[in-house]
Amino acid sequence: MSKKEKLISLIVLVCLVLLVTVIGYQKYHENIRPTKESSPASTVETEPISSQKE
Repeated sequence: MSKKEKLISLIVLVCLVLLVTVIGYQKYHENIRPTKESSPASTVETEPISSQKE
């Protein structure tokens, strides 16, 4: 039972870290170099996010 719980918690932790890393990398990449040509959808999504920060 404890082994199963450890495995589940480990998987959840890895998923969370991966998610945070991907989101953080995307935000960092967009802040440094906003690529409108390669990803027009992401630039549209960043507009409401930046307005919320301000």
